[in-house]
Amino acid sequence: MPTRSGFFEVQAKSSRIVGGPWLLASLLGLGACGGQPETAGLTFEDPEVSPVVAAAEPSGAAPTEGTVPRGCVAPKGVSGSPGTLSEVLTLINALPHPVTIPCFLESLERPLQVNATSSVFSAQPAVGNRSPRVFIFSGQMVLSVVPDGLGRNFLESSQLTSATRSVKSEIEFPVDKPLGMADAFSRIPFNGASICGLCHAEERRVSVDGTPGGFESKALKPRADTVVSVESMRKESLICDAAKEPERCAILTALMAHGAVHERAFPTQMETFF
Repeated sequence: MPTRSGFFEVQAKSSRIVGGPWLLASLLGLGACGGQPETAGLTFEDPEVSPVVAAAEPSGAAPTEGTVPRGCVAPKGVSGSPGTLSEVLTLINALPHPVTIPCFLESLERPLQVNATSSVFSAQPAVGNRSPRVFIFSGQMVLSVVPDGLGRNFLESSQLTSATRSVKSEIEFPVDKPLGMADAFSRIPFNGASICGLCHAEERRVSVDGTPGGFESKALKPRADTVVSVESMRKESLICDAAKEPERCAILTALMAHGAVHERAFPTQMETFF
């Protein structure tokens, strides 16, 4: 099985095929542009306003009700609906260590608002419809997990700064010690830019809550023809054989078995990935 670093090398070599000119420009560090002022704890180099995108309404899909009690719950005073990267880190730090991805997912307040994709064009690729990449919307945050494959031990996150741009970060699980803001950015540097810049163009360096090391760039949504429904994920969670696929089943259960789950669309202004 290829490594995640191997994936980035393949993406770089294949940019002229799958990414187009803007991806190649990003790989060569040509995507940088001007900055913005502070927006929800984000500090940019130059003054140019980019308001945080307002929360979109759920699509109206019927919720999926879960009945399994949650083993991991946000402690009193800690939000189970983290709206910023800082609040995501606070929640992770407040849960019993070592924190697993299923535990983190269980701790999120319901209803969840999600959008899932079968696309493999990502540093966190889906493994077919049975193990899609699942995006979770929470305040300014778009969090993503995948039940199986190369990215199953990672929480990818984007803090939206507008309907079309976001600050990217990545956390590897299990987490066995308290995390700071710098830890969320420690895995993403790549040849003077970031690994996210392989796909997300027009990067600029940012500080979040006074911590440097972040990168803000274009936000992208998956193609409509790759969307995996909540109902499909619910069925996969019910038929998953924990004896054969314990990690996959644990993530699906954590997502689907603890309360209502609604399908939600990405902002219409956001560009589509490939």
